[in-house]
Amino acid sequence: GVIYDRFGNLIAKNAPAYLVQIVPAELPATTEERFVIYNRLSALVDVPPTISTELVNGRRIRSIERIVNEGEGVRPYSPVAVAADVDRRVAMRILEERIELPGVSVDTVAVREYPYGELVSHIVGYMGPIGPEEAERLQELGYNPAFDRVGYDGIEAYLETELSGQRGSELREVDVAGEVQRVLRLDPPVPCQSVRLTIDVDLQRAAQEALQERINIIYQEAQTRTNPGRYRTQQGVVIAMNPQTGEILAMVSYPSYDNSRFARAIDGEYYLQVLNDPLTPLVNH
Repeated sequence: GVIYDRFGNLIAKNAPAYLVQIVPAELPATTEERFVIYNRLSALVDVPPTISTELVNGRRIRSIERIVNEGEGVRPYSPVAVAADVDRRVAMRILEERIELPGVSVDTVAVREYPYGELVSHIVGYMGPIGPEEAERLQELGYNPAFDRVGYDGIEAYLETELSGQRGSELREVDVAGEVQRVLRLDPPVPCQSVRLTIDVDLQRAAQEALQERINIIYQEAQTRTNPGRYRTQQGVVIAMNPQTGEILAMVSYPSYDNSRFARAIDGEYYLQVLNDPLTPLVNH
């Protein structure tokens, strides 16, 4: 589901992302033929092709060969994800070459986009990969830890169930290798819900700008000592509420962070930067 402000402005929306998968049982039988496919995919999706090439700039990255081997050892007829969120042109190129790439497929999944970024990031939050401590519980609910994401903060976390809906399920009879023999039962999914907040993004922006302006004035006064008794700060909060209804119209926590940097994949360098910032932009004050 998407998230709107009170006037219908989209503050969290979905965009297509492309997932490259391989069904191990559908790959050629010989190692040489498989390596041809691995090398071609590696050139397109920038993932090491073989176990011997996993060390990249002193950092070990799981190769296509390793991912396939692990999947083949458990369920050879089930697809394994080798690259997530690949560029659309790359996805189309792989689809064009499917005849030369047996066992390879491209699936479309949804990823988040946050058009207003840091303006409403403390309210909206962000989505991230499923952690190992939650993987087993969420798998029972139909999530796939390989590529599904869950809310980590704000509305994304608080209304995870409503926004994600309920995944459908298919009960299959399979053989020992995981190949489907027949479908026994199909339970359709429950559609997700979208959310409309009481926040007014225009008022939110005006409140943040007013707060920043006031912080700058206080800071300059302290620097020039024109008013040395004033407390100097670079943090602040603005909350605007309709007292007749209790609706929160604006809720600014400053400084903030840019949740659009976490939308498709967590930007590790940026995350460490805001995590170690003494002004604690990740904290909703």
